[in-house]
Amino acid sequence: MHFKIVKKKNGLSQEKLADECRARRLSVSIGSIKRAEAGKNILFRTIIHLTEFFNITIEDLIDEPPLSLWGYLANGPIQFKSCIGRNWELSQLQKLQMQSRTSLQIAYIYGMQGLGKTTLVRHFLSRMEQSHRRTLYLCGLNQNTFLRRFICTLLDTSEMCDDERLRSQIKAIAKSSLVYFYLLQLSGTELNKPESKALNSLSKTRLYEVEVLSVMVLIQNLKQRAVSVIAIDGLHHLEERQLRVMQIFTKNMMIQPVLIIFALTDVFRFTYLPDWLHSSHPIQLKSLQPDSMDALANAEVNTKHLQPMADDTHKKMAVQRAKGNPSVLKALIKSKRPALDFPEEFFNNVQTMSTHLTEIEYRLLQFLAASGPSVSTDIIESFTSKLSKPSITLLHKLVRVGFLYPRSEAYIFRHTLIWEIVKSQMSDSNNNLVYPDHKCRLQA
Repeated sequence: MHFKIVKKKNGLSQEKLADECRARRLSVSIGSIKRAEAGKNILFRTIIHLTEFFNITIEDLIDEPPLSLWGYLANGPIQFKSCIGRNWELSQLQKLQMQSRTSLQIAYIYGMQGLGKTTLVRHFLSRMEQSHRRTLYLCGLNQNTFLRRFICTLLDTSEMCDDERLRSQIKAIAKSSLVYFYLLQLSGTELNKPESKALNSLSKTRLYEVEVLSVMVLIQNLKQRAVSVIAIDGLHHLEERQLRVMQIFTKNMMIQPVLIIFALTDVFRFTYLPDWLHSSHPIQLKSLQPDSMDALANAEVNTKHLQPMADDTHKKMAVQRAKGNPSVLKALIKSKRPALDFPEEFFNNVQTMSTHLTEIEYRLLQFLAASGPSVSTDIIESFTSKLSKPSITLLHKLVRVGFLYPRSEAYIFRHTLIWEIVKSQMSDSNNNLVYPDHKCRLQA
């Protein structure tokens, strides 16, 4: 490793640098400084303390940081509850957080349902908080209250506060009446007639200007709080207006030293990444490896105080059927019949996905399920050639909703359980969707 500490000493002698590090309780000895300047190996702990002293990133200090260094950052030195199988992802977030000390960094974590996006984000935020860095977390699951929670979070107030108190806080930071009215409207606070009339009379261009100014006011208030990380979870749940506010917020945070993390499932609007996130750092969550799944299964048994298994058959079946999906594994571990049961949350999600399909789209889905978990494009063409709607349009809808992944010569179900659930809902008699009373069991 080549260290650039010589350029960073700012005129300090080796002795003076060591003394000042010691005064700040940073473990950097004269011997370590000499070794670093000579390009020799030093402790990872020393590297981290040098970056803290100079307020720089690891890349400012080392030309090519080894992956093992990021692993060290992800795993310590503070002891945290393990985030099994996600060391690389944690190291990427840690790297971006260090880079964000000098400029805004944006990351988006994406993948299918149940792979642990929320777990990863919360685990990382916990690390930051225990390292005495301030973080903010918002979940987009409840659309109706998201913007109110967003505004209250940036104002450092409770979303449960009454409208009068929120009015008072917004008025204290608003630069103009229109900004004040617009922030009230965003927060879901009921406007009086003059306030509503003032906003309704604005042209589309002027309204956008007010929207930008309003977000800028929130950002200005945020700057005073020294926040290190802002996480917006469940971005795919947000509707168009809420996403527009997130876009404006992100664009106008460009000069702020903060890490913004978006977590999303890659469906609907996010089947393809929107333009405003193209410069962000992607972190794709893939299925966990078998050894990580085994470790997660053991941890789940221990942390949930579940009854010890008579043998490994139960655990092995749960691991095998989960196919690398942590959420599915946790549900099957608690199940009495991991070979037969459908995790209820997963089942309900598939049912909800089905409501977005037209009759012809669902017919295609059933045909694919009857053909297997992976279906070649030739077989699909044999079915869709008889339909009036182009096959690519129908298939794209199934991809957008979250049923399928496209491959070069085939379409595959995103998880074998999705395939099993769709298949289990097919009636042999009329090929229509069936909603069994005991919906969390495989049909015989």
